[in-house]
Amino acid sequence: MAKTIALVIAHAGFQPIEYGVTKKILESEGYSVLTVSNKPGIATSAISAVTTKVDVPLDKLKIETIDGLFVIGGSGCLENLDTAAMHELLRRFFETEKPMGAICVAPRILANADVLTGLRATGWDDDHQLVHIFKEHGINDVRETCVVDGHMVTATDPQAAQEFAENIIACLKHRPTMRFSN
Repeated sequence: MAKTIALVIAHAGFQPIEYGVTKKILESEGYSVLTVSNKPGIATSAISAVTTKVDVPLDKLKIETIDGLFVIGGSGCLENLDTAAMHELLRRFFETEKPMGAICVAPRILANADVLTGLRATGWDDDHQLVHIFKEHGINDVRETCVVDGHMVTATDPQAAQEFAENIIACLKHRPTMRFSN
């Protein structure tokens, strides 16, 4: 059975390159990709007229049915996904020790959920706030395009999407598929 990877996007304002490249590479390697968002229906991107169907709204996602959870950035990411419900989901998923991570501005959400504490991580920092957010949460800020620490993968921006996807696959290949009954 193919491993199922959840890509979490903002319903309004997701980054289409980070989402599209990551999804395409995962699917080309045989992974099933589940698009998850804060609202059901059709999600719209931050730039251009790119849209995608949401497979599962966040409040209906069952973490025991997925093998990896990755948050995609974009201009609507923090507004739509930096919420108490998302933080709780991330903390519960982190406890499974399955691969997870975020790209672009989305590592800030993982930081606010306290799942990056003590780890090495990276992310978008053109506003020069990431270093302060990481310091506040005890995260080791690494200025590289993509950073893997244990089962956590973080990346900086759309140009890092391919490297992000390749590192997700590397993490997934080092873990057996795990399924739990309901």
